[in-house]
Amino acid sequence: MVAGYELEKVDWSAYDLAIVCNVGRWPGDSAAGLRRFVEEGGGLLLAGGDIAGKSVPGEGWLPALPGAPRRLRPPQEVALPPGAWSHSVFSMLGTQPGLIFRRVRVRRLSPLAPVRGGRTLLTLADGTPLLVAGASGAGKVALWGATCDRDWTDIAVRPVFVPFMRALVDYLVGGIRGTSSSVVAGAPLEIRARANRVGEEVRVRPPGGREVTLRLEAVAPPTSGGSDGKEAASPAGRGRPGAALARFAGTHRAGVYDVRGPEGPEPVAANVPASEADLEPLSAEALRQRVAGLDVVVRSLAADAEAPEAAFEGRIDLGVFLLMALAAVLVFEGAVADRS
Repeated sequence: MVAGYELEKVDWSAYDLAIVCNVGRWPGDSAAGLRRFVEEGGGLLLAGGDIAGKSVPGEGWLPALPGAPRRLRPPQEVALPPGAWSHSVFSMLGTQPGLIFRRVRVRRLSPLAPVRGGRTLLTLADGTPLLVAGASGAGKVALWGATCDRDWTDIAVRPVFVPFMRALVDYLVGGIRGTSSSVVAGAPLEIRARANRVGEEVRVRPPGGREVTLRLEAVAPPTSGGSDGKEAASPAGRGRPGAALARFAGTHRAGVYDVRGPEGPEPVAANVPASEADLEPLSAEALRQRVAGLDVVVRSLAADAEAPEAAFEGRIDLGVFLLMALAAVLVFEGAVADRS
């Protein structure tokens, strides 16, 4: 954590991500240093505040420009614009992230104006942009129109906050080096390191499986993160120095994977896809498509039905027969015990 008046002393190259909260003055060439950091592959989350709207770290490179702060009366709920749900910042929120964000309230806002291809990912109920993300050089930038704390919004105390911030950080950092602490089961696990580590071994032990040995290969750094949350490869010589990458594709089983690479041992969780958290009932046709090849019969039952078994033709209740069999076993055991 660095105070605003010490920004000029920051060595941005030592970091992968900068989170800037309500900074109103950029001393010396700190703004230019921040811009270089992002354009060379760094990530930036720029949040608003009472003084942040008075000064932005330069123009011509951010994906949005903040406006003057204004109070919202009454507070407004947060919404997703059409198509935004497919962006990677919502990857941990299931199939209907908009329903989760509706509980978030914003009391004050610095309205954002997207520029340079910036994509609006969250808005107020009236359509005012609240979160805008985009690329700048080889890096990624997200602008948040509210504060980092609870002054302007209550998102920090809502259940959506932790998974949303986790995915947002993953998007902004883009796996510059090291290993992500989690992946979706079935998605490849990427282990990144600096270019001088090319050729070194990486060992991955799946849960309950044999250890697999990989080797780091040379790759070029990304030039930019697209507005859809995906990276684009860069030609050599641009962005950050080239990196080393190993990819493990055998993450089909959910659990903890033990990864031992140049950065040391790191446990990585392969999580069940968020889409499987959708509790909406399947239609009979959708169920038949998922179990193609099986003879599927779907019956509708009322929750308060007195005899639900009657809905299934040919069904026999085995409870009485099993109870009679258990009684016979007990009688037989008693007889054997008496003879002995």
